[in-house]
Amino acid sequence: MSAMNVKIDKFYGRNSFGLWHIKMKALLKQQSLWAPLSKDKGGDAAEMATFEEKAHSTILLCLEDEVIIEVSDQTTVAGLWKKLKSLYMTKSLQKKLLLKRRLFALRMQPDTRLKDHLDQLNSILLDLRNIDVKVEDEDAALLLLVSLPQSYENFVESFIVNKDKVTLEEVRSTLHSRELRRQVGDTATDNQAAGLVASGSNELRHSNNRNKRLFSKGPKPDDICNYSEDDIKSEHDVALVAGGDTHAFDVWVLDTGASYHMCPRR
Repeated sequence: MSAMNVKIDKFYGRNSFGLWHIKMKALLKQQSLWAPLSKDKGGDAAEMATFEEKAHSTILLCLEDEVIIEVSDQTTVAGLWKKLKSLYMTKSLQKKLLLKRRLFALRMQPDTRLKDHLDQLNSILLDLRNIDVKVEDEDAALLLLVSLPQSYENFVESFIVNKDKVTLEEVRSTLHSRELRRQVGDTATDNQAAGLVASGSNELRHSNNRNKRLFSKGPKPDDICNYSEDDIKSEHDVALVAGGDTHAFDVWVLDTGASYHMCPRR
């Protein structure tokens, strides 16, 4: 069986190293190249040398140029892996400050998809866990609620009412349900609008001959009802305009397609 062709996004120094680290480890294992980085390095020396070379090359190919420059002095896969972790998974105070600042400043923009916003939050939380910074679950849930835009204000208020505790998973699940209902509602509205347009066009086409037959002439030979042949044949949507004053008998309802006019008087 041929190996599955798997690609991961390259790490360029500003995206989540924690997420890239997990994917890179999974990729090496999927391609049977994890042995040089595992504690158990037993096996044929020539085979291990091949694994070492392939694993080293695979990691480099998953890095952008600016990151490769920083680790280009590492010729072994173990050295390369260790240096990447020391550069981007450091537990320094500066790193903690940077990640916490990103977490507390996180805001969902009006044109951002909910999924993308949740992915960004999860990425920050993952990077914090990788440097042993624990964010309490309820704190993460409240930060997510605070990060939502003004359009979610009613949702947030109704969600927290009569609650003493809240979990991040609960907030995520409720947001996903809300998004699903919104998408279903939008689809139903679009279908209904399309149906109304089609119905209006069909009604206009079917009324052409009837209008000619009923309204082309009045009861006397000299009574002629003028209408627009071109407008009746138009397949544009029907629009009704009503005009009138305080006298009900003077009210006219006009069809802009000139297919019919209505008035209480005969």
